[in-house]
Amino acid sequence: MSQDFVTTLRLQLREAAEREARRGPLRRALPQTRPLLLAAALAAVAVVVVLAVGSLDSPKRAPVTKAPHVVSRLAIADQGGTLSAGFGSLWSYDNTGVLRLGPDGALIARVRIRGDINDAYAGAGAMWALTDDHLYRIDPKTNRILARIPLPPPSRSFNGVFPSSGAVFIANGDTARYVDLKTNRIGRRVDLTRGGEAARGFAGEPDRTYMLRRDGLLETLDSRTLRRIAVARPEANGLPVAADHGVVVLQNGAGLAAVDATSGKQRWRTNLGTSRVNGALFGNGALWVQGTPVSGARDQLWKLDPHTGRVLAALPLSDFGVTGMTTTPGRLWIMSAGGTLTAIA
Repeated sequence: MSQDFVTTLRLQLREAAEREARRGPLRRALPQTRPLLLAAALAAVAVVVVLAVGSLDSPKRAPVTKAPHVVSRLAIADQGGTLSAGFGSLWSYDNTGVLRLGPDGALIARVRIRGDINDAYAGAGAMWALTDDHLYRIDPKTNRILARIPLPPPSRSFNGVFPSSGAVFIANGDTARYVDLKTNRIGRRVDLTRGGEAARGFAGEPDRTYMLRRDGLLETLDSRTLRRIAVARPEANGLPVAADHGVVVLQNGAGLAAVDATSGKQRWRTNLGTSRVNGALFGNGALWVQGTPVSGARDQLWKLDPHTGRVLAALPLSDFGVTGMTTTPGRLWIMSAGGTLTAIA
């Protein structure tokens, strides 16, 4: 599986894992006023918080807008890994193992893993780490490895692990394999090809995964079973970068276009002047986009209205590239390719 596939599918399916993992414990542990891992990671993607402040003595007073700003930048690893939020912590990895980070992004625990980690993500009741030959299941309460699950041959072909609500699967560009959470064994195989060709791209949200086929059709799949629910031809072209409530956002030209997953109709389009969208996600009432401008200037973070695509704010970033993005209440976190975690408020 190509790195683009892993990064795109990971970022798009993150919401299913994060929303489940954030229930209760994460919201209590990471209040809105504290920088969270996603905020740190997305500091590079700069999350914009726009606040309308009313005045008691002057109701006609113009609203005050607070621009997004970097709360912190932390050097977490020599090379950026995935980024996820769950169980009161932020999670990533380096060449020694899985990294558990506190609400401020500081390292609080390290789980040693033998072999290079290809992917790691929190969700479905555990922290998961994927190497060339094993999938590791880590107990978030004790930080101990609960299971070392051997991968089926050819094991080195699986480069992504995707936990969602009550389900976990490993995948490459054309195949997904489910993990039996009761027996800790690799289970059913699902073919992701159509007409013998691998998909062009994916996007995801809780309960739904969207797959752009080589023939240009957009399939809606059940995230737990990967069974087809609907098929549509999008009115806009481009690779999927994010999804929410049945709307799929595509990288389109130098910007983005949003289409209805069921009908394919275009909802909106916006020009950001980007040569590449490095990461995008819905969170905290906005659509956050990290991209590289056509001009070759520093990477930027844009905050968009998720319903209209209107640009609400933009922030130049100090770091290039994205390997992980996530949100926590009041924060956006971005992990750069160089291993720097940025928190943005």
